[in-house]
Amino acid sequence: AAGAAAGGAEPPPEGAWPLDTPDESELPANESVKSLAQLFWGAVPPVTVRARGEARASYFTVQGFEAMLGTVRQLLDRGASPLARQNSDVPVDAATGAELRLSTGHFEDVRFLGTGSFGRVTMVVFKKQKGEADRREIDGHREFALKGLKKQAISERGQLAHVKDERRLLLILRHPFILRLFCTFQDDESVYLLTESLTGGELWSVIYEGLSGHPVDGVAAAHARFYSAIVIEALGYMHTKGVAYRDLKPENIMVDAAGYLRLIDLGFAKKIPFAVELPSGEIQVHPKSYTMCGTPEYLAPEFIFNTGHDHSADYWAFGVLAFELVAGHTPFAPPGAEADMTHLFTSIACVKRDGVRFPADFDDKARGGRLRDLVEKLLRPEPSQRLGNLAAKTEDIKQHPYFEEIDWRKLYRKELPGVWVPPRAAPPSESNADPGPTSMPYTGNPEDFAEF
Repeated sequence: AAGAAAGGAEPPPEGAWPLDTPDESELPANESVKSLAQLFWGAVPPVTVRARGEARASYFTVQGFEAMLGTVRQLLDRGASPLARQNSDVPVDAATGAELRLSTGHFEDVRFLGTGSFGRVTMVVFKKQKGEADRREIDGHREFALKGLKKQAISERGQLAHVKDERRLLLILRHPFILRLFCTFQDDESVYLLTESLTGGELWSVIYEGLSGHPVDGVAAAHARFYSAIVIEALGYMHTKGVAYRDLKPENIMVDAAGYLRLIDLGFAKKIPFAVELPSGEIQVHPKSYTMCGTPEYLAPEFIFNTGHDHSADYWAFGVLAFELVAGHTPFAPPGAEADMTHLFTSIACVKRDGVRFPADFDDKARGGRLRDLVEKLLRPEPSQRLGNLAAKTEDIKQHPYFEEIDWRKLYRKELPGVWVPPRAAPPSESNADPGPTSMPYTGNPEDFAEF
């Protein structure tokens, strides 16, 4: 029965399928014969199978195969090795030696920006030195955000590995739509991250607080398209470096002075595939991660079902964000209400059965049905069928009719006018007043932060 379903031919008479391969064996119940990758990469030779009881057969069409992986000829031409290596070649330590040797004494505070989980963030400029005509710049940047993280707080919350990973990834990822980290340094109590200063506010405030002057139930169609294009351009670059972002949401996207966006906060970002060294010294490569992370409203079904996730989870989250920009709410939580986790996860899990539900005015707000089509192709419950995870990767998304008006080259070069240019940021409100520096001596091993 298995042979008939897979090959489309009539099965031979009963008893005509002996297990006559050189390595004759019997598979345990509930185990598959071979994977698609093994079939094409030569790890397992073709076999003949006889079922001794009930069996489930799966098949694929040539059209479906080529949409997911490319043509068979392309696979054969480029060989197995590049296919196996794709998205896994991030040089983790490539930028370690490039950091600048600085200290807090080199900077002058301009104003307080806010507090984070482990410390405070301040806008700073270089102090003007004697004999200098002007203040120092780095790659044309004169103002910076200096983020101080208390070592003791990082250690007590078990976040040292995450902070190190975020630092490494930010140093590696150089893209106009990803937060630029210039360098890191430390003193006895804190580590410091010197990044570009982004003062235009969060994308969340644009959507939900009318920051750009638009109604609070979404942004204008042209704005939504512009913002979505920037986000997918950044995600596509990140994925070529083997990094899955895993926490795409408006709160993690900032607006710069020109009205363009930056992805920030790579605390959940991870290299996938990733390698783990076993106690035996053997290196084990994992093609997926099973860590539950991210924000509930943007989680793909594979998080909920714990079937493992990879970069394709970012395309699901991107579909949620593209929907949200126009609708003014996410697709799986009731608008204007606090999300109930049971209802939320049930709605996400039932997409395969129920599809995505759109507001009645969605196409009107989006100026046509192209965005609906894009969102439906992004919010596919099966990762292998999700737009962005097919043969052409993010190019499939960028070439979708929804982005027909986007000049991708000009967008990357920031030559397109921003749809909304924020005014020069005002001083922080009283509710965001500077609490001032606090002392928190570090009692751990100084070597824990040696790479900073």
